[in-house]
Amino acid sequence: MGAYLEIDRFGRSLIPRSLRDALALQPGAQLEVELEGGAIHLRPAARDAQVNRHHGCLILSADGVITGDPVQDLRNERLNEVPGSWKD
Repeated sequence: MGAYLEIDRFGRSLIPRSLRDALALQPGAQLEVELEGGAIHLRPAARDAQVNRHHGCLILSADGVITGDPVQDLRNERLNEVPGSWKD
């Protein structure tokens, strides 16, 4: 999949929606930029692991190496929101 990009007078360029969708890029996403042999390479920067709820299930999505336990981290966050003395 390819596209042509135009650079505006401020040096900005718009990544076409089809490419953003294919890479699941959201506003605020960071890209790694590399110059190699006269070509510019853009790739999504490694993202931290995220836990999301989808149809009642917890889904872990991550790029690269996962450090720690994101599910346990989310569990601890939720326990901190619950009042009571039974929490560890």
